[in-house]
Parts: sequence; structure tokens; C-alpha cells
Amino acid sequence: MRSVTYIGSLSLLARLAVSDSFVVFNNQGVCRIWSDSVFGCTGYSEPFAVLNGDDCSNFSINGTSTDAATLKLDICGTENGRQVAWMNVTRGNGSDGVSFRNQQGKEFCCLLDNNFKVGSKCIIPHLGTQTPIP
Repeated sequence: MRSVTYIGSLSLLARLAVSDSFVVFNNQGVCRIWSDSVFGCTGYSEPFAVLNGDDCSNFSINGTSTDAATLKLDICGTENGRQVAWMNVTRGNGSDGVSFRNQQGKEFCCLLDNNFKVGSKCIIPHLGTQTPIP
């Protein structure tokens, strides 16, 4: 039954995602970020929170809650045994967002449109213009 839930999550994700975007999604009760074609990275992050209703703002590490305002996550897998991209998820006072960096040094950051709620996204307007990570 879990595979059906996971396939359902990916189906919903496909409807929510827009090319060059990040989307918060529920993967069997844990929260992840989906990257859709951001600097060649299409895939999901490691989990960063346990789902609470539709809210993913209660950050956790390996299922244990943390007060950390920012978590560093691997995303989009490995190539030749090395991680290809990383992202930070950051929460705080209406400025919840994600920042992304890949092994080629491409980077971008953006604010989520509905904080860390499932389905929240940020669309990257012009990938040719890099926004440095603060």
C-alpha cells in the first residue's frame, strides 16, 4: 500500500510543480522539497520535517524535532559517488525559503509562497540570472 501512496504523492507533485521550481510535498508522512529542473536537478530532497496536517514547519533530523532555523539537505542524488546538489531550508517570521547549490557552483534562493505548507512553491523566474545565497 505504501507504493500506492508514494505514486499518488508523485502524481500530485507533477500537477503542482512548474519547471524551474521548488515544491514542498508529503512523502508518506515526512516532508521533502521537489526540485523541478533547477540547474539540471530534478528530484527530491532528503526529509526535513514530520508532517503535521499540511504543515512542514516543525523541522526534524531523522524524525527528531529540532529548533534549528536552517537545515542543510542533500537533493538530486549522487554522481560518481559524490553528492550533486544541496539545499538549505530556512524558516522564520514569514521568510520561509529554500536555497540551492550544485557541484558546478550554480546557486539560487527564493521564498516559498505559503511558508512550509504542503504544495507551497517558489518559481525561479530566470535561471540565467543567479541570486547569490546570503
